[in-house]
Amino acid sequence: MVLHVKINPAFALYLDAEGNTLSTDAENEDAQTLLATLNVSGKPYADGMTAILDTAYTQGYLKDGGAVSVTVDIVQETDFALITVFDPIAQFEEAKGLTTETSLELQAEEVPEDAETAVLDGQTVYIS
Repeated sequence: MVLHVKINPAFALYLDAEGNTLSTDAENEDAQTLLATLNVSGKPYADGMTAILDTAYTQGYLKDGGAVSVTVDIVQETDFALITVFDPIAQFEEAKGLTTETSLELQAEEVPEDAETAVLDGQTVYIS
């Protein structure tokens, strides 16, 4: 699974089926700066995302009223519960006394005819 996160820095988190961070990929120059000081590989998603949010806050990228956008590319079977994507963001907001505009978008491959599907937040998804 790949999580594309946009704060102002835009980056991708590559997760294994259990939700551990395999690697990160900076998608713009600000993300290169932000990720240069972090190594979240091997950490659970929540720990890695918390470290990234803390660093984005410290470096001035994330402020009260800012936006956190997460796009999830589902590319493999996963035990990772999508609802937990928001957990570290909500905990970060509470700890810092911030309110951000948080959004989640799901991207999935075209659904084959014989695939088992589910509807999540109004979108049909499947696990291949």
